[in-house]
Amino acid sequence: MDLNSALSRALGLNICVWAICLLSFFCQLHSGKLLPPTQDLKKFDPQHHALFSHITESPTQNGTCNLHLLWLKTQKACRDNVWIPCQEAPLDPLHTIHKHYIKNKLQINHPIAAYWDSQGMLVTLTRSKFIGVSMKFFVQ
Repeated sequence: MDLNSALSRALGLNICVWAICLLSFFCQLHSGKLLPPTQDLKKFDPQHHALFSHITESPTQNGTCNLHLLWLKTQKACRDNVWIPCQEAPLDPLHTIHKHYIKNKLQINHPIAAYWDSQGMLVTLTRSKFIGVSMKFFVQ
């Protein structure tokens, strides 16, 4: 069973996991660029992790977008742009990020790795939670 088929789209967490999975893979991003160490939004640092507002359209006609990374561990505060390429469905990271944004009722200033938990709290997806959700489908 593949991860895309296994994740229920009824849960905001699962939609978020799939979006982060595709974004990480197709943009060749280390999880630390997208996933903060804590779920607490009060401790979230938008200078170190991506927000939806960091995604902009590309001037090219091929449908790609840019993800502006404001901080790079190796370059200490140097900004960088990462291309988010268009792909065929169901592996298109842009379409999946858009679905994540809409279905999780997120705002432009929210982290890309945000979702509403079962208690109705907006939290961020951490690396440990991401790995836990992803790996349970590979162990079967």
